[in-house]
Amino acid sequence: MKNPYLCSMKIVLAFDSFKGCLPAEDVCRAAKDGILSVWEDAEVVSVPLSDGGEGLVQCFLRMGKAREESVKVHGPMMEEVSVTYAISHDGETAYMEMASACGLTLVPVDKRNVMDATTYGLGEMMVDAWERGVKHIVLG
Repeated sequence: MKNPYLCSMKIVLAFDSFKGCLPAEDVCRAAKDGILSVWEDAEVVSVPLSDGGEGLVQCFLRMGKAREESVKVHGPMMEEVSVTYAISHDGETAYMEMASACGLTLVPVDKRNVMDATTYGLGEMMVDAWERGVKHIVLG
């Protein structure tokens, strides 16, 4: 609906993820849908962000700064998990999220004990990148 009291302007949505609940892309999409439901002619730009944790790899991929790589590693409870990281187009730098290999969301609440968990999968992810010729790793 058109609101005569609202001037035309651009709205920029810049959200990080809601840890363990929604990725940044979904938060932006929900906010945009809400805005457009009451202000249909609004210009809404979504810029999903990351503070260096969840969503970091997706930010680099979305910016076109890197290509996606996937590998299976051991999760925090030594279960097999598939992780994704990004490698710069020149092949020298990998961008990784520690949480994808050993994050809290991979461990059931009733099994969250630091003495029982491992970060082994992060090392496996790093080895995979080095085997692909990466020289630098940016770890979030």
